[in-house]
Amino acid sequence: MEMFGGRLGFALGVAGIAALFAGLLLFLAPIRLRLALTWEERERRLLGEADVVLALGIVRRSLRFRLAPPEPLCNLVSPRPGGSPVPSDDHRTPDPEPFVGEHTLRTSDEEGKPASAEGVMQTERGRYSLAEVGERVRAVLHGRREYPAAYARLRRALRHGRIERLSVRLAVGTGDAVTTAYLVGLLWGILGVLVGWASSYVPLSHRPALSIRPVFSRAGLTGEAEGIVQIPPVHAIRAALFFYQMYRKGRDGG
Repeated sequence: MEMFGGRLGFALGVAGIAALFAGLLLFLAPIRLRLALTWEERERRLLGEADVVLALGIVRRSLRFRLAPPEPLCNLVSPRPGGSPVPSDDHRTPDPEPFVGEHTLRTSDEEGKPASAEGVMQTERGRYSLAEVGERVRAVLHGRREYPAAYARLRRALRHGRIERLSVRLAVGTGDAVTTAYLVGLLWGILGVLVGWASSYVPLSHRPALSIRPVFSRAGLTGEAEGIVQIPPVHAIRAALFFYQMYRKGRDGG
């Protein structure tokens, strides 16, 4: 009987140590967040995939979404073949090859689901109109103004994270060489401002890989972007709580 009690105590001790080790792993291992975006010129929609990896890959959650902008915006960034001047075949250069990143996005169309209508955002959990998405964004911005203390704490929590990877690759053209050159310069300026804005919240640990390639032969836009962020779980939880406080404050109107 004493031998059985000793073995039981030893087994419980080992189980307790294993549970403690697993808890420390979940608590101390950084959370890895990845967001990848790809603009499909032919389908005229934005594909996205977000991954959250916990405890060195033991727990992983993924979210895929598709954003179909309204028709005027689609015509602006990716005109249909008949809506823009096309060079003659004698002087036309081959279209740029579609970008193939390290991670290939999987779309719901591959699973037999219908494509989302224009002006909506579709995820695996349902459809959301752009108006609904805009209302939530406005609630966050309003909460930032109404609850500056939570916003300041959110920024302090995010400063403990690191942007491990940031890459943007674009190919853009307007059908005219002069306006294409102007547009590429404008996009470089916008991209620089966005990278600086992102690094003001979460520091960069590596130099971002940025590329904007002019396409002088036709009008259109193709490209992809990917970002990977690592943040300790304690500060990730704090950031999530402060973000929710801002959102709730903005949603309830103060």
